[in-house]
Amino acid sequence: MVRHLRAEAAAGASGFRSCRRARHGPRCRISRPGFGEGLVRAALVHASRIGLERIELQVYSNNAAARALYLKAGFDVEGVRRRARKLDGRYDDLVLMALLLPSME
Repeated sequence: MVRHLRAEAAAGASGFRSCRRARHGPRCRISRPGFGEGLVRAALVHASRIGLERIELQVYSNNAAARALYLKAGFDVEGVRRRARKLDGRYDDLVLMALLLPSME
C-alpha cells in the first residue's frame, strides 16, 4: 500500500533529523477488517526504530474511516486547510494531523 518512501536530508545541518514521506492511496484497494490498523501500527514501529520523533499526515475530511483510524492510533488534529480540493463540484477540507513519538535519546 505504501507507494514510495523518500528521504530528504540537509547536508551538514547539525542536529537536523531528516524528513521521510510515505504515501499511500487508491492504487491499492484492500478492504479487510484491521488491515489499515496493522499498516499504521507497522509504520509507527518502523518510524520509531529509525529515530523519527514526529509523524505528520494529511487526510481529506470526507474520509471518516481514515480519520477515525488515525485518531485511534494517537494522532492529533493540528489544523484544517479549508476547501483544499474541489472534486466533481464539491469542496473537501484537508485535515492536518500529527503524532509525537517518544525520543530514544
